[in-house]
Amino acid sequence: MDVFNYELIVTSVVSLMGGGLIATLLNHVFSRERVKAETKKLKNEGDSSIVDAAMQIADRLQVQMVQLEDRINNLDDRNKKLRVEVSELKIQNLEMSANIKALQEENKTLHKENKALKGELDDHKKSK
Repeated sequence: MDVFNYELIVTSVVSLMGGGLIATLLNHVFSRERVKAETKKLKNEGDSSIVDAAMQIADRLQVQMVQLEDRINNLDDRNKKLRVEVSELKIQNLEMSANIKALQEENKTLHKENKALKGELDDHKKSK
């Protein structure tokens, strides 16, 4: 084998090895950039999913808050009506208490009159 063939073979092998090395390095650099871009994309999608979930929760909470506000307003209206009813019942209770006292006094008077009339009746029966 002459020197020319040997140099050609060595040059070819070194070129192939060098070319493969450069290709590997370039592939690694581009692959690294691609992985960074994919990672960033996945992070953004994850952030977007979190924001969407938070918005859905906020929407549901908003609906619940409106429902609770309506319920509070209804209960407040009912409470006002019940307070009016309680006030009216207190007034009726006072009126009935006054009527009861008046009736008790009238009853005492009637008992006294009844007792007096019985006494007069007994006196009248004895006198005959």
